[in-house]
Amino acid sequence: MTVNLPVNKQTLASKGAKVQVALPGGKSASGTITQVGTVAKEGDQSQGSQGQEKATIPVDIALDQPKDAGTLDGAPVTVGFTGKERKGVLTVPVNALLALAEGGYGVEAVEPDGGTRLLKVELGMFANGRVEVTGEGVTEGLKVGVPKA
Repeated sequence: MTVNLPVNKQTLASKGAKVQVALPGGKSASGTITQVGTVAKEGDQSQGSQGQEKATIPVDIALDQPKDAGTLDGAPVTVGFTGKERKGVLTVPVNALLALAEGGYGVEAVEPDGGTRLLKVELGMFANGRVEVTGEGVTEGLKVGVPKA
């Protein structure tokens, strides 16, 4: 399948990157970008488009399961691109962050006996309500306190 990506968003697409495609009928499918065009196509001036804002480049996507697309030759779809991806990092819910009096941030680590201790953390990327954290005492499996809803 080929989608037309606005030129001002071309940094989101790179060959080999994984994408999520929202198909007609509410179905979703995963895929991989197989090619990113290098020649932009002008937007339709009759629709009031503004030069580069509406110019697009073609992005070819191969669905992991081609049968997910059904029998349509063409249909409107929405493609979700991953801006950045980090593997092997530790994340906590954003609402677990505490502002420290001396500056910076911390999290409240919950001990196995129910006690707590404050750990100073350095922040990394934010995504989907979570934030990457590093710091002394931050290890896989760490339980952190969050405010009650």
